[in-house]
Amino acid sequence: PALVGVTGLAVDTGIWYGEKREMQTVADTAAVAGALEILRSGGAILVMAATTDATENGYNAGAGDIIEINNPPVSGTEAGNPDAVEVIVRRNGNSYFASVLDQGSTMISARAVAVSDVKDTCVYSLDPSTRAAIKVVGGANLTLNCGIQVNSSDPEALEQSGGACITATRI
Repeated sequence: PALVGVTGLAVDTGIWYGEKREMQTVADTAAVAGALEILRSGGAILVMAATTDATENGYNAGAGDIIEINNPPVSGTEAGNPDAVEVIVRRNGNSYFASVLDQGSTMISARAVAVSDVKDTCVYSLDPSTRAAIKVVGGANLTLNCGIQVNSSDPEALEQSGGACITATRI
């Protein structure tokens, strides 16, 4: 029984990590949408833009997902910055095996902050729809003391693969 319990918990933990990755994508894209809305309209419809983008990427209020959108962020290095948007997304994690051991629910959350201030940006990709508009591959390490701005609407507009690493003040 102990072996079955530990195996079940390992399976559930793997599922929770997958859900965490999905939630992080939702938070990341919603924060970027909110920050872009600050640039476009001064933030007039920031919450609507962030929520719409979150919904397009998997956020589901009807399934009990919770989203919190803060402008300015209430915590972290950008706390109080009016050019920044903080998005926190929460979801009850599915529990297949662990529910036998514990009747409580597992809350999965993700947080992202995006900044609309592009004053320190030094790398721009202006194509509005290209996949891999900026691409770093093959173990390359790109370290910049400035930001990267990608204009493409493609979800894979910025690509890093093969062990590549991108470090910048803002992306």
